[in-house]
Amino acid sequence: MEEPKDRNNSKDISRPIELDLDFLMPSNISESSNLQCLKLSKTNLEVLKIPLSTFWNLKVLDISSNKFTEFPLQVFNVPSLQELNIGHNLLSTIPIDINTLTNLTILKVNDNRFEEFPTHVCDIPALQIFDISGNKIRIIPSSVSKMDSLKTLHIQKNMIDVLPGALCDLYELEYLDMRANHLCTIPKSIRRLTRLQTLNISHNQISAFPTSLCSLFSLENLDIGQNKIDRIPFEIKEIDELKTLKISSNKLIEFPVELCHCEKLETLHIAGNNISSIPPDIANLQTLKIFDIRHNRVSCLPYQLLHLKALTELYVIPNPLTQPPEAVCQNGKGAIFRYLREVRERKAIVVNRLQLNLLGVTGSGKSSLSRSLQRGESSLTAEADRTQVIERGSWEPDSKVAFNINDFGGHDVYRVGYPIFLHKNGVAIITFNLSQYQCEDNYYMKHIGEWIQTVQCRAPGIYIIIVGTHHDLVGDRDPDMLCQDVRHRFKQQADWNMEWLRNRVDAHAFQGRRVSYFSNSHVNIFTISSADMFGMENLSAYLVQLAKLRGVFLPEAWVDVMNEIERMKFEPTTNTLTEGVVREIVKVEVARRKKKSARQADVSIEEENRNQISRIVRRMMCCTSLFHEEAEEINQVASGPQTPHEDDEDISPAQVTYVVQDVLNYMSNTGEVVWFDSNTALGKVIFHKPEVLINLLKSVLHHDFEVKKKALKENYTKQKFEEIVDNLEMRGIIDEDVMEFLWQSFGVPGIERDAMIELMTKLDLSYFVDDASVAKRTGAFHFPCLLQQNEPCDLESSGKWPARLPRGVLLQLTLQIHTPHRCPSDVFEKLSVRIHKYLHMFDRRRIDWNNGVYAVTSRCKILLTRHSEERDWVITTNVRGKDRLAMWDILLKLHQDLVDILKNDWPGVFYSKHLLCPHCIEEGIPSPTLFPGDILDQPDYVPRVKVLPCRNAPPQTISATHVYPALAGRDGVLKENKDRLRRNRVTLVQSVTEQCLLEVLNSLTAQAREKENIMKIATQQERVEEFLDILKNKEDRAFYIFHKHLESSGQTHLADLLRPREEIMDELPSESEDNEGRLSRARKRVRNVASRAASAFRIRRRSRRIAPSARAEELESEVPKGPNQTNNSNKSSAGSPASERTPTPERAESTSSVEEENSLEKTKARLREAQERYETKQDEERVEEIPKEVSRCQTLASIPPQPILGRNQDL
Repeated sequence: MEEPKDRNNSKDISRPIELDLDFLMPSNISESSNLQCLKLSKTNLEVLKIPLSTFWNLKVLDISSNKFTEFPLQVFNVPSLQELNIGHNLLSTIPIDINTLTNLTILKVNDNRFEEFPTHVCDIPALQIFDISGNKIRIIPSSVSKMDSLKTLHIQKNMIDVLPGALCDLYELEYLDMRANHLCTIPKSIRRLTRLQTLNISHNQISAFPTSLCSLFSLENLDIGQNKIDRIPFEIKEIDELKTLKISSNKLIEFPVELCHCEKLETLHIAGNNISSIPPDIANLQTLKIFDIRHNRVSCLPYQLLHLKALTELYVIPNPLTQPPEAVCQNGKGAIFRYLREVRERKAIVVNRLQLNLLGVTGSGKSSLSRSLQRGESSLTAEADRTQVIERGSWEPDSKVAFNINDFGGHDVYRVGYPIFLHKNGVAIITFNLSQYQCEDNYYMKHIGEWIQTVQCRAPGIYIIIVGTHHDLVGDRDPDMLCQDVRHRFKQQADWNMEWLRNRVDAHAFQGRRVSYFSNSHVNIFTISSADMFGMENLSAYLVQLAKLRGVFLPEAWVDVMNEIERMKFEPTTNTLTEGVVREIVKVEVARRKKKSARQADVSIEEENRNQISRIVRRMMCCTSLFHEEAEEINQVASGPQTPHEDDEDISPAQVTYVVQDVLNYMSNTGEVVWFDSNTALGKVIFHKPEVLINLLKSVLHHDFEVKKKALKENYTKQKFEEIVDNLEMRGIIDEDVMEFLWQSFGVPGIERDAMIELMTKLDLSYFVDDASVAKRTGAFHFPCLLQQNEPCDLESSGKWPARLPRGVLLQLTLQIHTPHRCPSDVFEKLSVRIHKYLHMFDRRRIDWNNGVYAVTSRCKILLTRHSEERDWVITTNVRGKDRLAMWDILLKLHQDLVDILKNDWPGVFYSKHLLCPHCIEEGIPSPTLFPGDILDQPDYVPRVKVLPCRNAPPQTISATHVYPALAGRDGVLKENKDRLRRNRVTLVQSVTEQCLLEVLNSLTAQAREKENIMKIATQQERVEEFLDILKNKEDRAFYIFHKHLESSGQTHLADLLRPREEIMDELPSESEDNEGRLSRARKRVRNVASRAASAFRIRRRSRRIAPSARAEELESEVPKGPNQTNNSNKSSAGSPASERTPTPERAESTSSVEEENSLEKTKARLREAQERYETKQDEERVEEIPKEVSRCQTLASIPPQPILGRNQDL
């Protein structure tokens, strides 16, 4: 239910970050007697040398996350101290003098090395919050009872096994956190904590719910999860104020009905137990907002959940749900409630419809099995008729059970269709040729093991059945012995996966994995033969039984709509449906169902009336005196009520929309239709005939190139045909017009064609190639999965990517992803598609082959490769360049893309990540040191260490800046970037907008004080000047954040002034760029020059109003001059009159009364004037180029399309 993150901007350096600047202590800090808050965390301090005794008003001191081994005694010289944070250090004791801090109310000593509770802390009279979590304390002393004022106690993550009664004497305690200890019981004396509001005793060894907790009448939040509790006492309802209860991961067998009496309960987490049902009394929890019952055995949700009006979050997956089915629950609380409401108001129907997915190597008997099941007789498949991509079929063994069969092609290129058609709600049948089976690991992995691995990676938890085919050809070999060998190696594979995970993933992450990796696999192996139908009856009976066991309850209206959509699959007039057509189907079916219900209601009323009249007549026969009264009653009953039926009202548009979404979502999740509701373009088209989608994929992804050649050769000229074949085989490129030709035979209209192209882009099957040399008239698409050529031999010899990194010239960052047995087929191909969005042009910036990609960005080079290594498959991402910050930016984006592909398309894959040591790569060491790739999951994390161990480095260590991306660019702004700021200072001061400056200051979140000081300045120009003065002392990444915000705010002409020349040259048009693109670029340059000219005119007008001074002329000589300015500036300085060298009256009035400040302000003003004149002259020279640029654009607009201009030709 979580929204996916934005893939493109998730690691962008323009987002807010915390800058870890070097600690600079002001020289006059000892004179700051009014200082109240001092924060020195993460500064690697070992000794506190600051004279704290001078800070008489200091109230807050934060020296956490440092390297203190002894408690700093200077702290005791600050009697005014109220809050002290010394956590995340190396302390083991606290001196007795701690009790001299009589005003101390907050003390944090968490995550240190305490093995005993510091008893001296108990003598601090005013202490209210004490945090000693994350240590190795075993016993809480009895002296803790002296902490009379304590309200909050954090003592979690220690080694405490007994909760002492002295702790229960803290009558003021409101918050107690004792999670992750070794507690087995809770003493009864805890009931004395009458003011306790929050209690956390999770992750302990408690086996019975402490009934003494039921006496804590003020308790609002209770977390007792991750224990061994099997029941909840009835007395829990006595906790009147209970709002949050977390009892997940215990041993509850039944839902505690007692909880339904907690009338103020708002949050209930009861996941990870063995609960099989939810009682109807759940409706009593009218204040419940969050309900989590995941990882239980619940099969049916009661409709009483509809009474929970305050419920906002409902988590029920995973559970073996049938009512509502899991395919409905995947769409959230709204879909669940609509389903329950529909079932309550109308009848639910059992639907036994199951998806069968047949997978295996080519020639393993999948197609023969599929056709034999559908026809009920032997049906063998010829070799020429084998499956390409996928074949769809349907099988109805009886009137109550139906199967949708997906027969997947065995070729590797066809695995790209798995994300479309393979769903965890179905059943996967892995077939292998029993007659050719060899009792070897390699054979097993190729024909069975890798397919099991692939299916579990794509749809973790899917039910798997293993089927051995060709039983009639086994001969003298014993089929039972062969199946026994398969089962043995199957178990070995599961064990090996767990061992692989233990060795490559840390213990904490391993505990989070579900160890039952193959728990849903069928333990037996079916042996069949499609030739003589041996074993087919047993397999069919088992599949029918499985379909009935997994049957789900659906509202009758849904079933009617689904049946109508199923009927339309056989109509030849439509290949796809639109949402409007489905809306009309819903309206018709719902109206028909309501009329049917109304007629049934009328029949029921008439039947009841007849029965009532019969009873009255019998009474009349018994007593004739009541004849007239009974006759009147008969007339009233016979006339009946005349009220209209409620069901006669039309269904509202909102209800129609909900039904359409729910039905399509369910059919999409079960694989009956292909629909993408999250995408606006694809959401308009419903592929209710998946075979149409399959045929379109076949025409493009057919593994046999000869089939494509035969069709193309008959319809294109020889020269065009050779060009198409060369692009297809060597580069994996298909022109858009060629693709339309391949789809022509299927009669695909425009909307379906656009949806298909959008689908291929959404699935990362291809990307659009904007290259005139490839497609002169139309676009073209690159399919990495079609590439067949090997790595080009000139990649190293041409100098594009030398095997040995040039020492001291370039840097290299390397990330490796390891997967066991085999990497999912399309992960590498999809990553190679996504890498294209970081490039500008295809022809000169990218080289592709079947297992690699070489690409060039404006600031670095990328090499993406795939190879096998023992039993692992490895995807390696290499980034080379000079700018470490830009390199990390690219690597982080590619890492996030790779993680998103694995998470969304292959959620069950096992993988490990490693960063390779840059020093080892530079030295060419074959076995480089590996660092955990999880570092990239927190790119803003700043480590506490400055060096990392590397056995191959001479000092056995390397700098942490080579491994942690957060340390890149933290050495201060580079000299060339400072020069750009200095050269363009006047233009920036005059042109940076207030909104842009505010966004930059918000991004640099760590320096809130500087932002406040800057915004206090009166004018915008002075604010920018102050910001530029501060920026040059910041990290280099702060410079890039400023540059990024200039681009995003529309001030691209200012951003161009700060860009390196080589980056601008990289964006010049290539030889293959057409004239339209060159014209667009020329117009953009004209706009930029005009913008700069406008700034120059404003500066010139202002400079004419301010007379220059002699001092400014002297300072002007320090400013770098252009080639045409040196002599002119000297002449103007020598010949300027004396009257011009005196300050103007306006500037004299604005100076301070103090002479020293007056002189300083004058000097700054003169320097600015000198810089303004220099920049004005430069901009005036640029302005002269405007007519030339306009003339070039006009000339270019009249040039015919051919020939195309080359790179070195002038526009």
